[in-house]
Amino acid sequence: MVGAPLLERRAEVDALRAAVAHACAGRMRVVVVTGPAGSGRTRLLDVVDGLATAHDALVLRAGGGARHPGRSPFALARDLLRRSAAGSTTDTAVLLRAAARRARTGDAAGTDVAAMLGLVRSVAGLTAATSVVLLADDLDRADPESVRWLAHLADHGEGLPLLVVGSVHSAPSAGPTARALEELMSAPGVGHLAPAPLSRAAVRSWLHAAAVVPAHPEVLDACIGATGGNPALVARVVQRLAHPAPVTDATDRIHGIGAALAVEGVSAVLRGLSPDETALAQAVAVLGDDTTPRAVALVAELDDVAVDRAAARLSALGILDRDGRRFRHAAARTAVLEALSGERRCRLRAWAGRVLESEGAPPERVAVQFLDAGPPGDRGVVELLHGAACRARQRGAPELAASFLVHALRGNVPDRTRAALLLDLGITERHIAPGRAHRHLTGALPVSGSARERARAITLLVAFRTGPDAVGLVGLLQRGLRDLAAAAPESGPEPPGDRDLRLRLEALLLYASAEDSTQMSAVRDWVDRTDPHVLGCGAGASALRSAHVFYSTLLLRTDAAESAVLARGALDGALDESEALQPIRMGALGVLAWTEADDTLALLHERALADARTQQRPELHAFLRGARSMLHLRCGRVPEALADARASLDVLTGEVSGESRLMTLHCAALALIELGEVDEAAVLVHPANLEGTSDRSWRWSWLLDARAAVLAARGRPREALAQAKEAGRRLRSVGIVNPAALGWQGRTALLHHELGEHAAARAVALEHLQLARRWGTHGHVGAALRVLGVVQGVREGLRTLQNAAAELARSPRVLDSARCLVDLGVMARETGDEAQARMLLREGLDLAEVCGAWTLSTRARAELTAAGGRGRRRSGGVSLTPAELEVARLAAAGASNRDVAASLGVSRRAVELHLTRCYRKLDIPGRAELAGALRRRVLPQPGESG
Repeated sequence: MVGAPLLERRAEVDALRAAVAHACAGRMRVVVVTGPAGSGRTRLLDVVDGLATAHDALVLRAGGGARHPGRSPFALARDLLRRSAAGSTTDTAVLLRAAARRARTGDAAGTDVAAMLGLVRSVAGLTAATSVVLLADDLDRADPESVRWLAHLADHGEGLPLLVVGSVHSAPSAGPTARALEELMSAPGVGHLAPAPLSRAAVRSWLHAAAVVPAHPEVLDACIGATGGNPALVARVVQRLAHPAPVTDATDRIHGIGAALAVEGVSAVLRGLSPDETALAQAVAVLGDDTTPRAVALVAELDDVAVDRAAARLSALGILDRDGRRFRHAAARTAVLEALSGERRCRLRAWAGRVLESEGAPPERVAVQFLDAGPPGDRGVVELLHGAACRARQRGAPELAASFLVHALRGNVPDRTRAALLLDLGITERHIAPGRAHRHLTGALPVSGSARERARAITLLVAFRTGPDAVGLVGLLQRGLRDLAAAAPESGPEPPGDRDLRLRLEALLLYASAEDSTQMSAVRDWVDRTDPHVLGCGAGASALRSAHVFYSTLLLRTDAAESAVLARGALDGALDESEALQPIRMGALGVLAWTEADDTLALLHERALADARTQQRPELHAFLRGARSMLHLRCGRVPEALADARASLDVLTGEVSGESRLMTLHCAALALIELGEVDEAAVLVHPANLEGTSDRSWRWSWLLDARAAVLAARGRPREALAQAKEAGRRLRSVGIVNPAALGWQGRTALLHHELGEHAAARAVALEHLQLARRWGTHGHVGAALRVLGVVQGVREGLRTLQNAAAELARSPRVLDSARCLVDLGVMARETGDEAQARMLLREGLDLAEVCGAWTLSTRARAELTAAGGRGRRRSGGVSLTPAELEVARLAAAGASNRDVAASLGVSRRAVELHLTRCYRKLDIPGRAELAGALRRRVLPQPGESG
């Protein structure tokens, strides 16, 4: 390459200098320079040109050019002997014209001995006047007759002042030229040079001289990896960098340049391949790795001998591995595929699909071929794509499954098939592209051939159209029920399949109606007139029972004991495969949590999580983790509650789950407040994060309660009270009064109390207690008693708080127990019993720290100090969030902030913020004390994290 330095070629230059000197002294030399493209073969011929010119030798130079079947015999010889005739002496020009005339008389097969000898005599005649240097580039691309002529010169030119230097690619093509090259290179006295790739030191020197990037080890590694030390590629990398760049940017840019150069290099090689070699490369590119030799041969349409010959050549060129069935570099495959014309690619892909299908390849692998073969032209291909999509979805590859279904729909398919494809596409895209999924499911309705098919499509649409479009969904479900009824037989029993589908629609109608406050009266009426015990069996009946126990519980039509029995019955058996019924089943799981039946609940959670993993259903797994986050929070595992809630919210976006995520969002906000992260909690409940939800749903009250908690934590009780009261007003307006679902009364009473509105506080607290007793669990009664005790004041409140502590001790509500102990300690101090106060506050502090409740711990420690106690710490490590704990462990092991950030995929600033919080919570001055503080920490024993 022009301008590229000639590095590490001293030995080759010295050998060529000696060859020029020997030739000019009358001792003929022949040298062959071998190497891959870009290794510097042509540059070495330039060196010989300069050295020979300095010796006043006649330099004749030509290249092999593009080899093709029509290239005439002795073409290279004629080019060499014509090349410098105009600039030569008169006598030499006469001799060159005579040699050219003899060359044109050569026979087509290149075996005319007279022509060969005539050319040798012509060169001998030239040497009578001066020393002659013949330079032939790319001999592997020359005609075989000219190469044999050079071999003949090597055998018969002894004593002539002649130097012949030719360059040859390290992987010459098979055929007559290759055989002629073997003859030349094996001739006696022929010298061989093979320039090696540049060393690391040479590349470093080049980068330093170019001054466009620092010769940093990372940059050097990237450059060698991208070029393999090939001088031409190094020069092009340096040229394309163009301007200075820092280490990280330079490394990334070099990798990109290297990939582009690899494609360009392979493309150049491909242009010189024979038809058989091209066919084999295309077949391997289309089929991909792990392909049988038979499939490769069939797709390439070559016999075994032709395949072996083409594979050997492609392997020698560095394109394929030795077995001829895999590309050595991804760039080579990319270049081959990009070189295919659209029509050729479609034909080749379709043929490859047929070949793989005939070999019994997995349907997904066959289907991949048809993706790039144009619209499917027959029913068989559509069926294959449909089946492959189902397999891909089952193994957790929804994007691949969706691509198969989309391609199948591009064919000319009948309405019935189109409806089935659209339904499966809607199911597949449920979580990867909810907007498209909704359009596809809606599109299936008009082309569905029966009421049953339309009803099934409607059940799938439920998850997309609650909340803002609940009214429209109610109408759609009612239409589905009417169509199903119209299609039912006039006499005889209802077919079991139709009955189950009808019950599913009825369950979903209840769910959709409940998501709009204006429709909730219909749900109440249904609950009051329905006996869940006579609903029968099947997925639809199970969903109706789940709905009945859920709404009965919200409306407080049953107590905790009865609800627990009904919820267990509704959840009996494996989870149904229908995603549409999923939120209804999760409602029954929530009811069981409100009944505080923790032993049963833990088993159900583990079984359901296992089912979700086995069925490859990430959205179900997310629902379950959201439900478990509420359980963690209630049981005093605050960091674990936040971790589960975050994992759930990452999957259950507004498009996917609508209002269902509001309960998980509520849990995450409360956990963040307990961990001292009030600002992050405020961001979580900001309107910008509520896409896909509607304030017409009764679940909106959970958001309002979370906002009330944030405002209270920020010291704005009046605004907080307004939010809490609005949450309660909304729930009561639709008949939801059970405090187990959302204890807004407790927050409202405490805020009234903080604002000095004691009568209002007492009234709300008493109502809360009354409802909690109707529900009948120790935890909810204890929590209501705690609130009442606080607002009653010292005279009545102390005994009420003691009763609350007793009730809470019999429940799993560990965090509320910690709060109650702290409240008791504060009240004991107000009565003057500081010893009792210190004991209670220490117990409350210890329990708060085990819970990881930093905010409560901070309050307990301040109250303990005020009571004359020492604010000792067992270890603040228990209050670290999962993210903080992960950062702390890596930092304690010696990782730098940069290493921690790279390991966790976060910014260095995020790592610094996490560590600052860790130092504060652990009460240590800095990083040096981190390992010891973590070793001393006391951890709770949460369940498996899922």
